[in-house]
Amino acid sequence: MSAQDEPAFRRAVIVAVDVMEYGRRDDGQQMDAQRDLLTVLQWASDQAGVARERWDRHPSGDGELAVLPPDVPEQRVVGQFVHELSRALTRLNEKHPAGPRLRLRLAIHHGVAASASNGVAGQGPVVVSRLVGSEELRAALTSSGANLAVVVSGPVFNDVIAQGHTTLRPTDFREVRVREKEYTGQAWIWVPGIDPAVLDPAAGQSDEAQDAAPTAAGRSKDGRRRPATARRAATPTIHNEFHGTVTAENATFGIRY
Repeated sequence: MSAQDEPAFRRAVIVAVDVMEYGRRDDGQQMDAQRDLLTVLQWASDQAGVARERWDRHPSGDGELAVLPPDVPEQRVVGQFVHELSRALTRLNEKHPAGPRLRLRLAIHHGVAASASNGVAGQGPVVVSRLVGSEELRAALTSSGANLAVVVSGPVFNDVIAQGHTTLRPTDFREVRVREKEYTGQAWIWVPGIDPAVLDPAAGQSDEAQDAAPTAAGRSKDGRRRPATARRAATPTIHNEFHGTVTAENATFGIRY
């Protein structure tokens, strides 16, 4: 491959967004959700000054993956844009109280990407796609009841948030370990207006023994790992109470397998 034929891989801010419970909507509601998704993304980007018309966008009906231009400040995406998106969702849902709320999962990563024959290639798009589809982010949005749940990758958290480049504080986030398809990595979740301590504690948490030797009891019918609390609930327990003197020489209590 000559230098002229090499794909133009570059580091960029990459975002992915997905509508919660899109498949449960009827056809008309899905059309409304797609229109409303574009509306709130455009409004938020306009307010934050991140030039959405210049994003390399790849729509998917109920979501979108986008690679942002190199001159868009990363801290503005992580800071102002997510705040404006939260405000846009609040305004939209207040205007349409009768219909299903538009609730979004948003992932932000900074990684390598390049335009390809059927979209974008590179580890950057892979990471942000795994983050936005992760069980941990889904659990955070479900348990909080909020309109928006945001997850950022390790590089974004460490380089932008932990260094104080946005109004978001590191203590606003809950650290989780994401295991989604072939991807495993640390990430941080933020839900506007929600104390991170009250987010689903089972999200991304599992005991080391289950992780080292997963069994059928640790997986749901579709083969995905259950949260640790669900796995523990599936384990049978025995509770014995004795009143008075009990003689139990050579006795066995509990369940024998």
